[in-house]
Amino acid sequence: MTVNGARPGWTPDERIDPRWGRIARFWGVLVGVGLLAGAILFLIESQGLLGAVPTYASTSAGQLQDEARYWVAFFAYRNATMWDYLLRDGIFFVAFIGFIPLALAVNAATGGRRALVQVTAGFLGVGALFGALNAVTFLVDTSWWRSTGWEQVPPEIMVAVGRGTELMDDLSSWCGTASAAAFAIGLYYLGKACLAEPALPRRLAPVAFVGAALEAVLVLLVVLDLNGLDLVQTLLLIATGVVIAPVIAIWLGVHLGRVLEAGSKHE
Repeated sequence: MTVNGARPGWTPDERIDPRWGRIARFWGVLVGVGLLAGAILFLIESQGLLGAVPTYASTSAGQLQDEARYWVAFFAYRNATMWDYLLRDGIFFVAFIGFIPLALAVNAATGGRRALVQVTAGFLGVGALFGALNAVTFLVDTSWWRSTGWEQVPPEIMVAVGRGTELMDDLSSWCGTASAAAFAIGLYYLGKACLAEPALPRRLAPVAFVGAALEAVLVLLVVLDLNGLDLVQTLLLIATGVVIAPVIAIWLGVHLGRVLEAGSKHE
């Protein structure tokens, strides 16, 4: 029996709640559009389109004064560009947690007992949670950046505050790396599931495998901390955030919506 959108061999199951179709379509599109918008906002700031990020400069005033001056300038930059972070990471938070209902819809469409699908859902869920933590931990620092008048703060306090925000920035970055690692594994298993499960789009498998490979390379670049590869990392971020991830989310959501809703009507 063939149902609209599914491959031969898939039959509708009356135990599947037909609302999964609407949930899959809604979250698939929302995740895809959100990841695309967030990636564009990230690239706008990271590529200097909102202004140059201040750099540390050593002077005869001494390290304490130089570092305090740097943090004052850095906080002023973050304050001026804060709209980008609030919008970007707010969108990213919703987009990442949206992978959870999308993964659950994949599990529902395949009967809820398929090993490849359940492993896929597990790793995508972990990647989603770390991705959401990446956004939240970065937003923690906005409570400092939204304030002004840091030039009036004593250098010792300014340096302590600045280094404290740097800790949260590092935590955010490593949450992002953990998210990419989990997504690399999850996308690999998604590709295998698309080849094996009639309810899933077979042509999505190559896209999932490419996404898994790109995420794995991003993780390696961070872990190995190789110098001179900033352009490569930026291109990988564009490929994954602007192209691969939105395509996978929207394709999967629309496909599952069509299959599950068609299956419920057939029943």
